[in-house]
Amino acid sequence: MEIRDPNIQHPVVIINKNTHEITYTGTYYYLAHFSKFVRPGAVRVQTSGVAKGMRVMAFQTPEGGFVAQLLNSLQQDSGVNLTSKGRTLHVELPARSISTLTW
Repeated sequence: MEIRDPNIQHPVVIINKNTHEITYTGTYYYLAHFSKFVRPGAVRVQTSGVAKGMRVMAFQTPEGGFVAQLLNSLQQDSGVNLTSKGRTLHVELPARSISTLTW
């Protein structure tokens, strides 16, 4: 019987000890999107709706603008509709991607 460690850690950056080659992982880019666009003072706002393989987080900035982080975990491109204040925007997301929208 094999027992797996439930504490699976995902590296942000991988450095090859022999060649010193640096590899930035998906986690690195995921964190980079959040740290660049969701700045101190931003407040998470409620989102609703369901789309298979999609995740959305939205924030209101201290200046009154909005930031939406969209994650497509599917193996194919996929579209979603974002509605805010009565206006709808259709967004096509590349397969296995994170996209940031600001307005």
